[in-house]
Amino acid sequence: MRMHVVVRVGIETGVILAASVPLIAIAMWSSRARAWWPLLAFVALFVLDDLVLVLPRIGPFVAPSWNWQGKLLEVAGVLALAATVRGLSLRDIGATSPLRAGWRTAALVAGGVTLALPLAFLLGLGARDQLTVEGWWFQATMPGLAEELVFRGVFLTLLDRAFGRPWRIAGAEVGWGTIVTALVFAGVHAVDVDRSGALHVEPLFAIGPFIGSLFAGWARARMGSLVPLIVIHNVSNLVIPLATLWLS
Repeated sequence: MRMHVVVRVGIETGVILAASVPLIAIAMWSSRARAWWPLLAFVALFVLDDLVLVLPRIGPFVAPSWNWQGKLLEVAGVLALAATVRGLSLRDIGATSPLRAGWRTAALVAGGVTLALPLAFLLGLGARDQLTVEGWWFQATMPGLAEELVFRGVFLTLLDRAFGRPWRIAGAEVGWGTIVTALVFAGVHAVDVDRSGALHVEPLFAIGPFIGSLFAGWARARMGSLVPLIVIHNVSNLVIPLATLWLS
């Protein structure tokens, strides 16, 4: 494995996890569950997930502009975990149809917030994004599928088992795991390390993912399903490109 890949993963995951340590410490201190193995599993899988995304591309994945290889490997990794690890089945992580009454309301709330965030960047900051045909296909499929399975699926399930879900908010049982997942999800959008090993942090890029992840975590608990969130996530990725196309 190329050294720059190891360095990049080490710095990125180290910075994000270090920023999360105070919140994780509070969560463990205040939790009655206080289970260490799900927390350690989350840390290991978080590092592995980042590694999967920056591996050198091979075969048919070299030519495309977008990281199809990384996202498909994320999905494959979740499927492998669901098939081999007890307690992380597809049903356990929410890869099933909505299980609970009132799920449509939760989906509308999460969808409204998630779609409002790119609109705020569009109207407030003049954000624009032009996509190629490949880009349209990628944004309409892969980010929501891979990221929801990983973050609101596997990671949130593990963190809920580590910290418990002591709070009931608007019909959903949630806990510190929802907040930690949102912080880490925001971190992966804001923290980047280039091939030279230089660290780049863009706090503005963390705002939307953090807020969206909080509501998505709540909706995941309220619905018992990731399926509506996958659709909402992918649609939200197309808001700015669609507006750019319409305004051009």
